[in-house]
Amino acid sequence: MALKLSQEDLGDRSGLHRTYIGHLERGEVNPSLLNILKVAAALNIDAGDLLTGLAQSLGDPRNV
Repeated sequence: MALKLSQEDLGDRSGLHRTYIGHLERGEVNPSLLNILKVAAALNIDAGDLLTGLAQSLGDPRNV
């Protein structure tokens, strides 16, 4: 389900700055668990849903 939120809207909902949301989208920052929880709450989803499949797409972290 697409919410059609702008970075600014998601930032307002989550309490995070819109530029930080942009950094998240581009994979330029590693979010803290607290920020993952904030984004998930702003999207009305479980934080685990944000992480589903992440390990497969990134590969084995021991090889990075």
